[in-house]
Amino acid sequence: MIRFLPALSAGLLTGLVISEGIAAGAGLFAPNVEVFSGLEAGQRLDDTAASILALSWLGGALCSAAMATAISGERSAGWLTGLLWLVPTTLIVVLAGLDDWMLLVASLSSLGGALVGTRLALRVVISD
Repeated sequence: MIRFLPALSAGLLTGLVISEGIAAGAGLFAPNVEVFSGLEAGQRLDDTAASILALSWLGGALCSAAMATAISGERSAGWLTGLLWLVPTTLIVVLAGLDDWMLLVASLSSLGGALVGTRLALRVVISD
């Protein structure tokens, strides 16, 4: 329990940095795609913007789960970070008024990223 809470916070912080980095980096390669301003205005996202958003969620959840699992050494830390990533992604989809399929994408990217990140971290920790 002593390593569990710091592992969660380090994992979530790492995932946040990675997720924002992916979204900012996408602006360098696709400067005409406005992901977050489209969310503010309540506009429908085009396919490129939705892909960037889903990729940033997936990368954030994957890195969060990997970091939390590697620090704590428990699968439950990685799975819990995936559930915690589900909260803001769902809120973004609901509050921005996005389509229902984006809710499915948000759920799958958060939970799928957490499962893959947890598995990857366990492979690294076990192979030491």
